[in-house]
Amino acid sequence: MLYEIKDLLKRPELYQETSIPFWEDEYISKQMLKAHLDPEFSGASRKMDFIQKSAEWIARTVPPKDYPLLLDLGCGPGIYGEFFAKSGFQVTGVDFSSRSIDYAKKSAAKKS
Repeated sequence: MLYEIKDLLKRPELYQETSIPFWEDEYISKQMLKAHLDPEFSGASRKMDFIQKSAEWIARTVPPKDYPLLLDLGCGPGIYGEFFAKSGFQVTGVDFSSRSIDYAKKSAAKKS
């Protein structure tokens, strides 16, 4: 039993980089997209009413008629970008997750 306890108290191995980029990991990218799209969860994206109010405030503060181009870095599935596009911005979204970018492209195509 003493040896079992000693094994439990050993330090874990240090982080080792994997060959798969974090955001492209099949499981992680699916879970992140799911978290972003869950309207009741604000751990990945804020709740929809907050996103809408934020986008409206930005559109009032930096109006699209004066500043039509908007770059959304870390856009995820494009939730903010869709609100910005509705306000009149021409939005370009950039994200490490190809799963989120694919979702954003499909969602934008449905709305145009």
